[in-house]
Amino acid sequence: MSKCIASIAAVIALAVVVAVPAFAKDKALKVAPIEGAITAVDATANTVTVKVADADKVIKTDASTKIIVGKNKTATLADLKVGMEVKVTCKNDVATKIAAKQ
Repeated sequence: MSKCIASIAAVIALAVVVAVPAFAKDKALKVAPIEGAITAVDATANTVTVKVADADKVIKTDASTKIIVGKNKTATLADLKVGMEVKVTCKNDVATKIAAKQ
């Protein structure tokens, strides 16, 4: 009987150890969009800095980041300018989409 209980406890413990990190990772992906004005663009580091409330938030970009300026005009990091209002969606600390108003 005690071997059965020990086996069940081991299976439950293993399930918790595997499930909790996976759940935490999924929760980390769901981040509210960042909205504010661009204060810096660094093409060398592939980052955009956005003023959010009273702080600057440095946002990483990569080759898969979709950048839109104005009404659905596909753009590049070089098209983003200081002062533009942006809405940034991120996944795993990298921008997936940057939508900028002209």
